[in-house]
Amino acid sequence: IEDYNFRHLFDGYAMLARLHFENGRLIAGHRQVESDAYKAAMKSKKLCYREFSEVPKQDNFLSYIGELANLFSGASLTDNANTGVVHLGDGRVVCLTETQKGSIVVDPDTLDTIGRFEYTDTLGGLIHSAHPIVTESEFLTLLPDLINPGYLAVRMEPGTNERRVIGRVD
Repeated sequence: IEDYNFRHLFDGYAMLARLHFENGRLIAGHRQVESDAYKAAMKSKKLCYREFSEVPKQDNFLSYIGELANLFSGASLTDNANTGVVHLGDGRVVCLTETQKGSIVVDPDTLDTIGRFEYTDTLGGLIHSAHPIVTESEFLTLLPDLINPGYLAVRMEPGTNERRVIGRVD
């Protein structure tokens, strides 16, 4: 953000790089993942969402109270998908971070941001593991259970956006 320097590598806005060889030459390209956090920061020239270690500075006490409320609702959590890139069994490519709203679909050829990956199940939650196990036939990940401490192990089949609980880790 202009001359602002993030304090931690995990706070930087997500950027994708694509490399391939063509006729013996290396072809490279890169593009920013256009998350809401990235777009808001570019527009306002300041940090607008909670990142890994960075917290937006509030202008006054009332905005500070609003920030606390937004923290508990998840509204102030970032969607900066800078942690992992997974290729789902059905061909979709999703960039991830620990917040569920930070699951963003991208075009693997152009690196364009397509939009948010929305889960269609009723499991809810604000966070998930940004390091799933992905094969051609399944997507496996953990969801923290904040009511009964532990994790739900979930599975999603290719072509769907619905996770199903397959177990629990206490």
